[in-house]
Amino acid sequence: MGMQSVLKTIGVATATVAGTAIMLVAPASAAPGTTSAPASVSTFTPIGAAEAENCPVDRYGYRGWSPCGSRGIDVNWGNNRLETFVVGTNRQVYHAWPGSGGWKSMGGWAWHILDARKQGKARIVAHEGRDHTTWCHKDPGNGKWSGTYFCG
Repeated sequence: MGMQSVLKTIGVATATVAGTAIMLVAPASAAPGTTSAPASVSTFTPIGAAEAENCPVDRYGYRGWSPCGSRGIDVNWGNNRLETFVVGTNRQVYHAWPGSGGWKSMGGWAWHILDARKQGKARIVAHEGRDHTTWCHKDPGNGKWSGTYFCG
């Protein structure tokens, strides 16, 4: 299954993308304070062997690692502007996009990536924090993501 097919998948399905088995589920509901129109979001969960602690996540020619079972998201922000957000093995939020040169840390501490939203020119990504509440990162439209802040 190609990447475009994966991005268009809604519901629950399993697929292999660049050799990585993933489980696709419907996008999470909007995080509090992120009420504007959603980006095109597909949620995925890296799955691997039962004994595996970390699973590979391959996107845009870059390999990253995420705790098996931790949700990540593939986002199309519009105009085919693609970006993927995952929880790293150190529990920080990471993202990659075509041409990024690899996975980039956004900091924070996360169990799962929950949702992505556009709010005017701003882009917001929500994740479930250590305390099981919602924390966010925000790009106000200049390509520079904020640190983590409480958003629900």
